[in-house]
Amino acid sequence: MNECLARMGSLEKSVSSLEVVIEERFQHLEKMESSLTAKLDKIDEDIRGNGKDGISIRLDRLESSKKLTSRWFWIVVGAATPVLVGTYLSWLGITIH
Repeated sequence: MNECLARMGSLEKSVSSLEVVIEERFQHLEKMESSLTAKLDKIDEDIRGNGKDGISIRLDRLESSKKLTSRWFWIVVGAATPVLVGTYLSWLGITIH
């Protein structure tokens, strides 16, 4: 009988120490969750902008400017090609009427 009571006391100590460990782990998880939530909120703010230009808007503007730059490049190349060809041919002494 005494041995059973001793085992029960030992089990109660083990259970209470496990409860403490579980509570500490739970608090650690809550801290991690709040940290992750704050980081996700920051990422969301960076993407959407929150009153200023966000990454999505800035990326769209960058893509638009790239398209415009490419378009102007080909316009200049297309306009300069006949002039360069005409200059080269006149240098060779070939006239085009």
